[in-house]
Amino acid sequence: MYDNGPKGVGVVDYSAERVTGGQVAMQLDQVAYRLNEIDKKIDQFVSFLEIKRDVRDRIDKIIQSSEDLDMRVTYMRDYKRLPLQLIADELGYSYDHVKRISSRNKKLVSSWVIHHNKRV
Repeated sequence: MYDNGPKGVGVVDYSAERVTGGQVAMQLDQVAYRLNEIDKKIDQFVSFLEIKRDVRDRIDKIIQSSEDLDMRVTYMRDYKRLPLQLIADELGYSYDHVKRISSRNKKLVSSWVIHHNKRV
């Protein structure tokens, strides 16, 4: 009965602080410091997000006022992620016409990317 029992089992010291799950105990001032650092990062991200939203809104206004159909279709397809049928409905063109423009612009965009990457 005693031959197959665990070896080296001694007395457990319950006065020592025990941490399980790979977590490390931290002092309260360390926790407060880390929380303040996280708050600072969140504030930075929020201000950056506001700048990006402002730029996006300005781009939206410029493209909506543009008469260039290719630009509007490409923008609505790639940035707003609208389906071609909805783009056709919003712009007042047939689905087939918007599909041709979309197909043509995919080729233009991919050729521009290839050309741009060669220069870099």
